[in-house]
Amino acid sequence: QANKWVKNMERENNLKVIKLTDANYARVLENAIQLGFPVILENIREQLDALLEPVLLRNIFRSGGVDCLKLGDSILEYNHSFRFYITTRLSNPHYLPEVAVKVTLLNFMITPQGLQDQLLGIVVAQDRPELELKKNQLIVEGANNKRTLKEIEDKILEVLSSAGNILEDESANQILSSSRVLSIEIEAKQAAATITEDEIDKARLLYVPVSKHSSVLFFCISDLANIDPMYQYSLVWFINLYNQAIINSPKSEVLSERLDGLNAFFTRSIYGNVCRSLFEKDKLIFSLVLTLGILRAKGELDDELVTFLLTGGVALDNPYDNPAPGWLTEKAWSEIVRSSHLDALKGFREHFESNVHLWKAFYDLSAPHENPFPAPFDQVQGIAKLIVLRCIRPDKLIPLVQQYVVAEMGRPYIEPPPFDLDKSYNDSNNCSPLIFILSPGSDPMSGLVKYSMEKKVVSFETISLGQGQGPIAANMINQAIASGGWVVLQNCHVMTSWMGELERICAEVIVPQNTHPNFRCWLTSYPSTSFPVTVLQNGVKMTNEAPKGLKNNIYRSYISDPICDPEFYISCPRTEDWRRLLFALCFFHAIVQERRAFGPLGWNIQYEFNESDLRICIMQLQMFLTDYSETPFDALNYLAGECNYGGRVTDDKDRRLILSLLSIFYNDEVTTTPEYSFSPSGDYRMPPSMEYNSVLEHIRALPMIAKPEVFGLHENADITKDNKETAALLFGTLLTQTHIVAGGGAEGGEGGGVVDMTLDMMERLPDLYDVADVAEKYPVLYYNSMNTVLKQELIRYNRLLAVVKRTLHGVHLAAQGLAIMSAELEECNNAFIKGIVPEAWISKSYPSMKPLGSYMFLTDYSETPFDALNYLAGECNYGGRVTDDKDRRLILSLLSIFYNDEVTTTPEYSFSPSGDYRMPPSMEYNSVLEHIRALPMIAKPEVFGLHENADITKDNKETAALLFGTLLTQTHIVAGGGAEGGEGGGVVDMTLDMMERLPDLYDVADVAEKYPVLYYNSMNTVLKQELIRYNRLLAVVKRTLHGVHLAAQGLAIMSAELEECNNAFIKGIVPEAWISKSYPSMKPLGSYVADLLSRILRGTARTQSLTTKNYASELSTLGIIAGVNLSAVQWIDLALGEPPS
Repeated sequence: QANKWVKNMERENNLKVIKLTDANYARVLENAIQLGFPVILENIREQLDALLEPVLLRNIFRSGGVDCLKLGDSILEYNHSFRFYITTRLSNPHYLPEVAVKVTLLNFMITPQGLQDQLLGIVVAQDRPELELKKNQLIVEGANNKRTLKEIEDKILEVLSSAGNILEDESANQILSSSRVLSIEIEAKQAAATITEDEIDKARLLYVPVSKHSSVLFFCISDLANIDPMYQYSLVWFINLYNQAIINSPKSEVLSERLDGLNAFFTRSIYGNVCRSLFEKDKLIFSLVLTLGILRAKGELDDELVTFLLTGGVALDNPYDNPAPGWLTEKAWSEIVRSSHLDALKGFREHFESNVHLWKAFYDLSAPHENPFPAPFDQVQGIAKLIVLRCIRPDKLIPLVQQYVVAEMGRPYIEPPPFDLDKSYNDSNNCSPLIFILSPGSDPMSGLVKYSMEKKVVSFETISLGQGQGPIAANMINQAIASGGWVVLQNCHVMTSWMGELERICAEVIVPQNTHPNFRCWLTSYPSTSFPVTVLQNGVKMTNEAPKGLKNNIYRSYISDPICDPEFYISCPRTEDWRRLLFALCFFHAIVQERRAFGPLGWNIQYEFNESDLRICIMQLQMFLTDYSETPFDALNYLAGECNYGGRVTDDKDRRLILSLLSIFYNDEVTTTPEYSFSPSGDYRMPPSMEYNSVLEHIRALPMIAKPEVFGLHENADITKDNKETAALLFGTLLTQTHIVAGGGAEGGEGGGVVDMTLDMMERLPDLYDVADVAEKYPVLYYNSMNTVLKQELIRYNRLLAVVKRTLHGVHLAAQGLAIMSAELEECNNAFIKGIVPEAWISKSYPSMKPLGSYMFLTDYSETPFDALNYLAGECNYGGRVTDDKDRRLILSLLSIFYNDEVTTTPEYSFSPSGDYRMPPSMEYNSVLEHIRALPMIAKPEVFGLHENADITKDNKETAALLFGTLLTQTHIVAGGGAEGGEGGGVVDMTLDMMERLPDLYDVADVAEKYPVLYYNSMNTVLKQELIRYNRLLAVVKRTLHGVHLAAQGLAIMSAELEECNNAFIKGIVPEAWISKSYPSMKPLGSYVADLLSRILRGTARTQSLTTKNYASELSTLGIIAGVNLSAVQWIDLALGEPPS
């Protein structure tokens, strides 16, 4: 707005437009200062170039009789017609006081009323053009009349000041007379215009509901930038959508129907366009923000309730005791107490205290959001209902929010439109970049490459930005601008130093007059604060991550390439098996992606499974079903579970998990059982008909929120996940409610108002510790080394207390207008209103996830401080040795069994589910010793928190260690050369038997000639490499067997290596010399030799009969010959390889 206004005002004065990124901006500024041209410096950040200092300070001095100004090293003649304008696109910039005093600050941020007037003018101009034309004519005419009146007044003043005797000056009298007549005429015109304008305004005011509604929508989306810096939307983009909505919305002769239709159409258009650029986690936030904004504009919303819903209220203590500490957390009880002060929930605390059993029954429900509250609170609706559920069961707040949005806005506002690349392309033009906002696991390149082929673009150039890639990328853009090609700049977030140049290219190089109509610039970037705001605002933004929810994920797979292609869907000869396994595969893909939402319960490591994994599995499935009459499930499970998806899995337990999950979806019953179920409850079954449209209908009918059982998890597994999502929803929504922060929080009431809150906290804070006094009382001695830690901790606490005291005092004064609100104090003020700990405190604090009230609450230790004890033992003493995060969680979980209040209050507290391990009945020393002696000799796994079968592996390992250790002491067995006679008895006979069984080495040269390495047969490289490895192993086996065979008969010297092999043969284990050249194996000697011979014999047969199309099944049967796992890339080559022509 500011740029446009300044450019219009100074257009006739030869305005110069510069940016700090321009190479010659200093030269332009020098010329403008000397020639007296106005200059506008656009899009600055919070830091200004030091070169501008003399201009801002107006350091003008006289030299040689003329005014001069020194700019850099140049002394310039200063022209007083020079004007300097500076604009920024930052919504809330923090300029230092020394900058603010040098300039005149003007806020050009658009106001709701200003935007409403603009939008009213647009809609009236479109729907009633004659009214708007007449209104504009009256505005121009009124301005002209006022200017004429001003000129008349000036002329009269001039005549009066210059005339001697006004009565004798005839010309002066004539001027005064004519001025009077003209003034009367103008006043008459103005009166008539006012009447006409009133009539027009009455007609225009009928359209105010549309402009007011649309203005609300703009401010809803403008606040999304507080959630993520990539959520930037310009007013130009918004007005363009507004114009399209006016043109495309349903028309009606009845004005009320027309306005309602236009509002509904535009709201849906905004929702669809904005959702396209939002991450899945933020789409429900946007739906809630829209709902709150629209209801607030209608006056149907209580902001006090909204503030409490989003923050839970802020209080430093709770004077009421928790009536149900067994199941109700202190945090929940505090929120119940604070919510009782709200008008809509009066008496909530009292009702809860007197009806704890009713609320306990509600708390225990699996779906409390679908059941009424205990009376009379069953009549509570809207935001108040959300608050009650937030207090009792916050994990189920998300589905209730969805119900609230549906009730107020409609179901489409919780079902975001699927990603549509073609629609995004159609919404763009040759000068607007298309921006993919990336998330972990998302890769839009494969879909973009395919789309470019469909569009038959002239050229498709891609480059991944990094050091030194900027000039190459700029050259690509210049070439594509001329030719009409497409350019893709990947990973823009990596090259932050080049983002200014990208902004300049988008603003100055990619302009309509020089750009080919078919040119498109595609950008990909993770969220980054350094990404140019102007590029974001002018571009078409998209996210391409997996949809949130199992149902939406499966649906997305079916409407995406290649499944959405009708020819591909029926391309396999075994049509029914193909379609059923395809559905199962898409279901599995959704499962592995959605399990990530459960955190460590889902996967130990958050893997980036993406669409490329699904796509390659689909292609392999199609190939196998086409080439084989029976489905090779072993090969399919290996490819998907070990290579495509499993290739990303690094944790051994996650690898077992993914193979277990895959076995549910890749098995024979999927193709033979008509309504095969993927979950124990049977809610998720195979579609009754595998026709494409029938499958889509089946997917749409799936539950919106999936239960944990379909993921193979316990029914309570989603509590942590849901609590986390609820916290993210409320906090994200809070970030967009800027009026709550601007309002300074609620006044009055318990903890209300920032001024009262800061004063209350300051009064509670203790003085700083006297570190010198403590050091004197508790000196660091040899037997008191912990005194060092004590002193260090006191120093740290003093640092924290100093920051807390300083910021509280600063906010207390600034909130009353008695001090300047710096950026740090503003952040603290906002944090107090939101009920969270300020960043300034966190930087000096111990780790804490508590909200503000709990964080500030000081505990006395008249009762056992179990939190402190658990922390010291679990995080410091024992936990100090623990490095693995899962082990850290385990040790804290175990410790909670032994350090808790029940240990001190329950007489025979049990440490195990069976009750075999209890607290001694008497705690006298001798009685405790007797109790310990009476414990079972062999502990059951349950006391360790393990399954009853957990000791099988441990016991087998101990048995093997016992036998092997005993064998090592029986030297006479080794010296005797093993048992003589019998089957395989004696080292001599054993080595002879093995030598006779071993085949010759592979002829690698012959195999390489038969199976050369070609582009479509890259697996031949692996084949050759594996044969070479086998030859190395066979050579060592043959050499050592021959050597031991001779040495055992005394015909050769028994070297150290041969002695080790001889002893290994006697003990029945694989020699170290073989292991060093072998594939991984845990087998004993006999099984190892049999397995080796089996592999070699199969390998020999395969190298004589291998064809390209049966590579996958043959090599997987062979164990990939040497049992070496292949990379996903090798398997892709394997599966998609075609025989040479």
